[in-house]
Amino acid sequence: IRDIFERTGGVLIYQEQVAELFAKVAFDEYNTQAKEYGIVALKSLVPKNQKVATSEKFLRGYQKLHDMFIKGGTEYHGLTVDYLETLFKSLDGFIRYGFNLSHALSYANVSAQQAWYKFYHPQAFWSVLLNNLKNNSIDRAKLLRYIVDATVNHNIRVVPPNVNKASTKYELSDDNKSIFCPIDVVIGLGEKVMIEIVNEREANGLFTSLSDFASRVKINASLKKKLYDAEMLSGLSGTLYDLGVLEVKEYAAKGAAWDGAKRATIVANDGTTLTCEDGSTLT
Repeated sequence: IRDIFERTGGVLIYQEQVAELFAKVAFDEYNTQAKEYGIVALKSLVPKNQKVATSEKFLRGYQKLHDMFIKGGTEYHGLTVDYLETLFKSLDGFIRYGFNLSHALSYANVSAQQAWYKFYHPQAFWSVLLNNLKNNSIDRAKLLRYIVDATVNHNIRVVPPNVNKASTKYELSDDNKSIFCPIDVVIGLGEKVMIEIVNEREANGLFTSLSDFASRVKINASLKKKLYDAEMLSGLSGTLYDLGVLEVKEYAAKGAAWDGAKRATIVANDGTTLTCEDGSTLT
């Protein structure tokens, strides 16, 4: 069995090695029958997931293979029980995960290609990688790590979304120095909202103010507020009242804390007209 380990530096890596090792130890001859049983053993030693690995059925099968391995090694090959136990323990890693040779080779090939692109064409690499992220909690957890890597290690500027610039996907800037985030990168803004904003902008031009945005994009107040809080409406003049998020009286009470500009202090005159610090009025 030395040649099985020598191929990979003394450590089992591939599923084929597990099948071959089991067949050579458990049987007196490494023939067709032994090879076929080695494949059966492999399937029993390499469960599909952790849930299967802890099931009673799997553990019974695992114990059966263990006993068969020890018996074959001592009776057919004169190996000691201690040595066989150590040898069988080397198969334990495959209870967690193991690749077959063809998959390992394919992954290695893809990894080498991606490493090449990441080094020589980082802008294209990162824009494609970010676009392949799905809008779920698992991939969102990766997003910050990817953005930090792109900005710190590759000097790429990742630009937050803006309703007048963002698209439905991550896009490279013309100078290849920046990546623009899509609208739905903000949690709570789904694909439907993103498509509606982009379609309206492409059909009727850039948004010129908060009131212009409110009149052209028909979404509810909570989504408008989410866009506002995420600074996706930056560059558009107006207030939360213009955006249609707050009524006049509500804006008088809350607008100061949210707008934070010269329009911060609002005084209601007659309940319908508001006078702002800069002298302008809202009716």
